[in-house]
Amino acid sequence: MKFIFSSASKWQIKELISITTSLGYISLTQLRSDLQFQLREQQKTLE
Repeated sequence: MKFIFSSASKWQIKELISITTSLGYISLTQLRSDLQFQLREQQKTLE
């Protein structure tokens, strides 16, 4: 099957990809900072 995209839908796909990429990046950095915070809290309780 061939999908024929108009220029508008191509642009929408590019937008979707960039939005998902930036959202994924944001959630990754958020996760990492949460993990670092949890690690620091654990070290405090161990001391």
